[in-house]
Amino acid sequence: MILGFSLAKSALDAISKRYADKEWVLYDTLNEPAFISWKNWRPLAEELTDVVLANNPRAITLVSGVNWAHDLSGALVDPVKRPNIVYEVHAYPNNSNPNGAINNIAGLFNKQKNILGMMPHPERMIDTYLSGDDGSVFFQNLITNLKSVSY
Repeated sequence: MILGFSLAKSALDAISKRYADKEWVLYDTLNEPAFISWKNWRPLAEELTDVVLANNPRAITLVSGVNWAHDLSGALVDPVKRPNIVYEVHAYPNNSNPNGAINNIAGLFNKQKNILGMMPHPERMIDTYLSGDDGSVFFQNLITNLKSVSY
């Protein structure tokens, strides 16, 4: 179990209730989970996702890879079994991440648009109060593109 897991669930519950009618809000289960295997992280990510989906069944939830979000290899063989999931990978330079970005690309989708790798953190740039809103364009485009995909 992750330290503070019940607090994370409570926070996601409160946040997803507050913004349930805002389709542009994305919910991150946990930023950069570390010291946990995918086998142990996936069920926890599903439990956190369930909290969000209980308040908004159409919500988009971000699930990071393990090892500081470097490793999504577990998702390839044992994916999160919930709808509206966007996988998140943080490709830091000079690591052994097999999912890493080449040439410092900030965001990548796979062909099915169900795996997203992004870096740096655009979620920290969505409001002028938080130092800028350049990241909001990224998220608006993400939502537009995800809506255009049929599964």
